Order: sequence, then C-alpha cells, then structure tokens
Amino acid sequence: MTRSKLISVLAMFLLSAVLSADAWLIKDSRSDGKIFLPPGYGKALQLASLELQNFLEQMSGAHLPFAWGPRGRSESGIVLEVRQEAEWKGKESPQAFTIETQERPYPLVTIRGNTSLAVLYGVYQYLENLGIRFLAPGESGTNIPGTDGVRVVKGKKKYTPSFEMRTFSLSSTADNHFAGNGPSAVRDYQLWLLRNRAHLSRFAAKGFDFGKSPYIAGHYIKPMTDLTPKAVRQGLMEKEPERFALVTGADFVRRRRYHDGQICFSNPRNLDAAVKNALAYCKRHENNKDDLASLLTVPLGLSDTEGICECPECAKTAGTEPYSKDRLVWTFYNRVAKAVSEKYPHRFITVHSPYLELKCPPAGFKAEKNIYCMACFVYSHEKNALNEPSYPFSGTYSRELRQIRDAGAKLSFYCYTNFPWSPTTMQILSAAARCREMGMSMFEVENMNRAEYVWPLIRSLAQYTWNSSKSPEECLQTFCREYFGKEAGDSIYEFYVGMTRNSHVMERINFGSAADTAYLLPDSFIAEYRPLLSRLARNASGKEKIRLDRFRRAMEGMFRMAETYRSYAKALNTRKTDDIADFRRRAEDIRKYWIREKMDEISSGDRTLYDLAGMLLKTDFNSLNPRPRKELAGKRAGDLRYLQELFAGIRPPENPENLFPLPENWKFHIDADASGETRGLVKPEYDDSKDFQEISTWNTPSGQGYANQTGGYFYYRVRFRAPKFPAGKKVFLRIGSIDDTGVIFLNGREIGRQDDPRNWNKSFEMDVTDVLRQGEDNLLAVRGYDSGGGEGVWRPSALYTK
Repeated sequence: MTRSKLISVLAMFLLSAVLSADAWLIKDSRSDGKIFLPPGYGKALQLASLELQNFLEQMSGAHLPFAWGPRGRSESGIVLEVRQEAEWKGKESPQAFTIETQERPYPLVTIRGNTSLAVLYGVYQYLENLGIRFLAPGESGTNIPGTDGVRVVKGKKKYTPSFEMRTFSLSSTADNHFAGNGPSAVRDYQLWLLRNRAHLSRFAAKGFDFGKSPYIAGHYIKPMTDLTPKAVRQGLMEKEPERFALVTGADFVRRRRYHDGQICFSNPRNLDAAVKNALAYCKRHENNKDDLASLLTVPLGLSDTEGICECPECAKTAGTEPYSKDRLVWTFYNRVAKAVSEKYPHRFITVHSPYLELKCPPAGFKAEKNIYCMACFVYSHEKNALNEPSYPFSGTYSRELRQIRDAGAKLSFYCYTNFPWSPTTMQILSAAARCREMGMSMFEVENMNRAEYVWPLIRSLAQYTWNSSKSPEECLQTFCREYFGKEAGDSIYEFYVGMTRNSHVMERINFGSAADTAYLLPDSFIAEYRPLLSRLARNASGKEKIRLDRFRRAMEGMFRMAETYRSYAKALNTRKTDDIADFRRRAEDIRKYWIREKMDEISSGDRTLYDLAGMLLKTDFNSLNPRPRKELAGKRAGDLRYLQELFAGIRPPENPENLFPLPENWKFHIDADASGETRGLVKPEYDDSKDFQEISTWNTPSGQGYANQTGGYFYYRVRFRAPKFPAGKKVFLRIGSIDDTGVIFLNGREIGRQDDPRNWNKSFEMDVTDVLRQGEDNLLAVRGYDSGGGEGVWRPSALYTK
C-alpha cells in the first residue's frame, strides 16, 4: 500500500472514530442534549416531553432539560415537531409519524408527527425502540432496561397504524373495576392505554382532552329520533303513538312499545327528527380540530332490545323475502345517510349489524357509501367456526359481514372480553387477524374485566392493531416472554393455547359464566397447571415474581370456580346430601379465598367470583320442584296461550290437527364436563334414575330455583306413549323453544336441531313420521347448550299431523 493510500485509510478511520464518539445522545449517564418543544404546544406534547424525560432518566440516569423556541445549530437532543396540516391531510393518517436520527454534526433525534397526538405516539415508539415495554398498568407492569448510554445511528422510519381506531377500554365505571385500589390505579390504567397507542374511551377518557376516541356507536336510535325517556315521561307515547314500534311481545300482545321495541321506521316524523339531529350533530363538530376528529361519526345504532316495528307501512317496506327486517331498517339508515352526505360529504353514520334481530342487508340491496356498520361479535367462540377458513367467525357470521360489505357499507368491529366469571381465550386475537384480512380499520374491545390474565391479551391486541406485521399470537408469545421471563413466559403462553383448545368442546362463549369456566379449566388441566404456576412464582424474583404471583392468584380463583361449578352440577343432578355438602364447602372456600388473597386489588370489583359463589349458594335444594311459568300455569292444550307458546314465532293455527301434547315434566341433567355424548345420555337404554331430576319444560331451570349461571350442555329426557294417528298423515313434533340451541333425538335417532342462538325464543318442527312408534312407548331426548341468560326447553312441546 502506498503512503498516500495509507494516510487516507487512517484519516477515514480517525474520522469515523470521532463521529462514532460524538453519536451518543447519552453517555456515561450524562447528556448535553435537550428536549425541544415547538411553539404553542398543548397537553399532548407536554405529556410527550414529560414521558420522554422521565423514562430516559430512569433508563440512564441522565436528565434532559426542556427547551423552547428555535434549536441552535450546535445543539443536540430530541426534537418534537408537528407537521403542517396541508402537508398530509387527506393523504396520510393523522396518527402517523416519522422518527429520524442523525449522527452529525451533533446527535439528533427528530420525532415528527402529523398531529400532536401522533408525536406522543412517536415518543412511545421511540422509547420502545430503546427497549422499554409498557406491558401492564403500573410500575410493576413496565420494563425499563438499565444503561448508561443512548447511541444515535443515522436513519429514518415512518410509522402508520394498521388500524385507524384501536380501543380497548374497560366497561362501566371506574368503581366497578378499581374499587379496591387508590386513584393512582386508574391513572396508571389510562397511561398504559396511551403508551400502547390505544384510544381512550368510556371512563378512561375522563380528564383528557386528547387521545379520546370520538367514534360513538352506542344505542342512539331513540335519542336521534327524539324518542327520549324524558319525552316519554312527558306523554309523547300517548300523543304520538304511531312513532313507536308496533311489536308482538313476549306476552303475545301486539301493541306500541318503548322499552322492548325499536322505533317505527316508516314514520315520517321519526325520519325528519333523525335527519335534523344528524345534521345538527355534524354542525356541532364541523370545526372540530381534535387529532382524532376524522374518526367521528353520527351514532344511529339500534336500542339494546328486540322489537322491529310490525305496522302496515313498515311491513310494506320490509316485504316478505328473506332479511325483510333488515331491508326495513337499512332503508331508514340509507335515508338518513343520504341526507347527511348531501350536506357533509365526508361524514359517516354508524349503525349496528349483525345485532339481535338484524343480520345483514338483503342480496342486491345498495347501502349509502357513508355508512359505517359496526359488526358486533358477541360470541367470542363458536364451535361451528372451527373448520371454517374464517375462524373464529362462523360461516354464517362471515357471510353476513360479506353481504354488508357487498352492499357498500364500511365495516368496523366490536367484541368483548369475558365477564370476571371466566378467563378469556385466544379467539379474540384470531378475530383481530380476521378483521385485518377483511380490510377493516376500526377495532374495539369492550373489556369487561380487569384481571392479570386479561392484560396479556389486550396488550397483544394493542400491539397488533398498531402494527400488524406480526400475528397477534406472536405478539402474545412475545408479551409472555417479556413479562414473565422466557421460561415462565413460554409456559404461560402454552397455558393460553391449552385453554383455547379446551374451549373447542364448547358450542359458544358469550361473555363467560361459571359453566364456561368449568369447560375451559377441566380437572386434568388444573392438575397440570396449578402446581406449575405455583412453582414458577416461587422460583422467580423481582418484578417477574410479582407478576407471576398475581397471575397465579387470579387463575387459582378460576380453578376453584371450575371445580365448584362441577360440584354444583353434580349436586343438582343427584340431590345427594354429601354432594350438596361438598358443593357448599367449595363455594364458601371461594369467598374466603377472595377475601384472604385481597383479590379486589388485582381484579374488577363487580361480578366477582365472590359474588358468583354467593349466587350459587342461594340455591335451595329442598325447593327444587317442577313449576311452569305463571303465564302457563293451569293451561290446557286447546287454550290460546298454550298454542301461542307452542307455535312461538309464527301465527298459531286455530285448531291443530290431531294435537297430542307431550308431558310438561321431563327429566333434566347438567353436563358440566361435556361427557354426555360419551355416556350416551340420549340413548333409550340409559338409566336416568340416578342423575336426572324432574323439571318443567314450561319454564327455564333458573325459573325453577336453579342458579341463573346454570349453563353449558344440558340434557332432557321424556318417555311417552304415542297415540295412533290417522293413516296417511304425516306426524310432526314441535318444540316451543330451546334456549340457546339443541339437538333433538327420538328413540336414539337424531331428528332435527335448532342451532341458531338468535332463535332462542322461536318454535320449530320436525317430521317424525318414520321414527315415531305409534301406539308404543317412545323416548324423546334433547342435548342442548346455553351460553348465558335463560336456558333449556322452556315452552310446551307436542305432536300433530298435517
């Protein structure tokens, strides 16, 4: 090598060493840098600067002071900058930001956001890039690596959210979830949401004027049409009854209703009021400068009840084809949406579907382009979705979503975690991935439960909906390792996988229940994980020990509830003194455990396991006798009310041909371990004398003294001697209603099923001509499933001919 070349190489080496030495924002726990704030900064940027300063100091010991005004050319540090609106509006997300780093002439980090909120999100992203992890609320939920230096390497990266709306707020009120904690626990929770770039809603939004989700999708159809409770109290229903829904109710009386009905969708005054209020809403927010104002929509969701109007004009609009009720409601939506788009072209209205009686617009229906349809996913698991490519969505649910999208409406998504009575499984993660595949950009979870086993799922969803480059399952696995440590984290990830696999035996999960917990946590699963969780917590140290112990305590409560519900079902099935005593002991132990372990410090204070155990303990085993609903007491087969119940959902015939009512009282069994099929509980030869009890099928079990948490799989059996029907006639069996769903067996052979839980209050018939043994004894059996609320066969059943 020549001398000149050697000198050049040495010069380059020395220069790179100098630059490398200078490329430290923090070194040896000291920094000459500052945090530069732009002129006129607001609360979001103030929080951003405080968070940046605080966490950098906790990491490295270095304190970076704040600076205002223009940055000097020789000053280093971190610049927070908001772009001009004209540069990005209409082209980029208001939540997008870039992080740009430069090594020379001085180390500099520039976090440049489209809005102040975007800058705040950029600060949290930068802190994550440095290794900080906001895993769960509070100090013990945050990982802060220790270092004496923060190096700056030249680069530039743009960040844009995968989902524009990301909301995961706890439901109800702060007291329902944090009653056992001080005010700081609520603040920790609010900050945790922000730090994970989730939008604030419900009580979590209180005290903030930034970062709040303006997307309102509640039950606003009545207020938006001026059918408010106040107006009703002041006599509106008497003055203008035609504005209220004409509905045939559970009492089989057709009348105008308020609380158990929607509105009259064909009434001109209702339409005029909806348009007036929608336009006024848009006017109020016309100059809204909130960073998330683009998410604001006009709320027009249905009331949380069934009861679509049946008046002649509504019936005319609805028609008689499939999805007739949907046609009626969507026609109303279209009229309001069109009026809004004419004056405010960029403003959307928000509606609900699938929801209660609504499924989707009929084929060929064209929805206005400014309708956002919030798809409510109330069943976090459905067994009939397991073999569907759309898992965890069932084929029916997926078809309804596609039909909404094909009609021209945009889709957003709304789902729930389980109530505190049950842990939540990984299907909620799969739902987020499916929404992404379907092109949705708004994702909301109503978190029903503050618990140690919920944070991993919510944090994983927040990560995935911000950046969908990894699957939500990968996000959960990463969380578990970072939160619990690698070995323990892998074990707890497998715990979630196993619990989700256990759910596959269930027909569906709807908010959780004692029965759900029993299926999610069978005895064999508890035997494996109870000692494992104890060992992991015992062997851990530091924050990981605190986290593992909290997780263990929370799951121990669930383990005990699963065992208690199985013992409760056994006591109900056998009525043996020892079985009842065993159940009572277990339930009382749960209540003692809740108090001893101070579970309200780490759990929601509403719908607790303590409360649930108390509900079960109220069961009076000595008074569990068959009794019908009072509306049916003393009714005979020819009575109008009997026929209305038997033919629920359709107009009953005046005189059904050769009507043969089946007995009111059948035998009943709760299958708390899902072993009924294996044991052959529907077979005629099964001996039901030991573990089936007599019950009325004209009422739900919970209407006869069973706890209203009685759910999951259940079995009914009844033996009857069938008459000989006239020759040449087809014989039909009609079941008045099964809540939720059920499969029907006659003499051991499946003859039909009701498998749509939305039809829990509808009757259905089956042709039994070739299976019924006329003039002989028959065995009718039902294998049913309930996921919440009422349960069982609760209306009369009968045979008849056609």
